[in-house]
Amino acid sequence: MPPLKPPVDLSTFRALDIRVGTVLEAGLLEGTRKPFLALEVEFGEGVGTLKSAAQLTRRYDGGSLAGRSVLAVVNLPPLHLPGFTSQCLVLGLVNPHDPGDVVLVAPDGRAANAGGADAGEASGATAPEPGWPLG
Repeated sequence: MPPLKPPVDLSTFRALDIRVGTVLEAGLLEGTRKPFLALEVEFGEGVGTLKSAAQLTRRYDGGSLAGRSVLAVVNLPPLHLPGFTSQCLVLGLVNPHDPGDVVLVAPDGRAANAGGADAGEASGATAPEPGWPLG
């Protein structure tokens, strides 16, 4: 396991705007040194749709992510990659034994999208609507 990082003030953590969003589209991002998926994520009113480049190709493909709820930091500066600007950071856990293996961090259930569909009923869990911040 990697060593514990230095402590941060609670105010530093609270400065991050972490929200739930729904992946609208995802596909392989071409022209990058490492494999990335280009995601389009809807965060709802106040934030809207943002793009993200995520190194998730080991476990996910574009088709498997469409419609999934994710957590993302929406107030970081844009990250410029060749031919793509990442506007938010989708959160994932990195396998300490294999840094290319990343697992998405997501809320229970599925967030209701603009169409009002809520797949969380099947599992008995419903996630907050897109745009809800981490509180």
